[in-house]
Amino acid sequence: MTDPRIAAALALTTLATLSLASFAMAPPALAQHSLTDDDDDDDDDEPCMTSHRMRQFLAGKGYSNIKLNSPIGDTWQASATKGAASYLVWVDTCSSRITRTSKRGSL
Repeated sequence: MTDPRIAAALALTTLATLSLASFAMAPPALAQHSLTDDDDDDDDDEPCMTSHRMRQFLAGKGYSNIKLNSPIGDTWQASATKGAASYLVWVDTCSSRITRTSKRGSL
C-alpha cells in the first residue's frame, strides 16, 4: 500500500504542474484578435463588390460584353452593351446600384 502522505504529495505536485502548464499554452483564438476600434477589414483599396460579382450584377440588368474600368472610390465605371447600344455604366459597389449611365459617344 502507498503511504497517504506520499499520494497526497504526488497529487499536489501533479495539480501544480498542470496549473503551470496551462499558463504556457497558447491563448484562446478570441484573445488573438484585436478588440480596438481599428477596423483592419475596412480596406479602402478594395471595392465592396468583387469584379466577378459586379459583372454578374450588370449581366442581371441586361448588359453584356462587360469591361470594368478603374474605380473612383466605391464607384466603378464599366463599359457594356445592352441590345445594340454601347454604354458607360457607373456602379456604386457598396450599395449595389447603378448611379449613372451614358450612351457611348454622348458623354
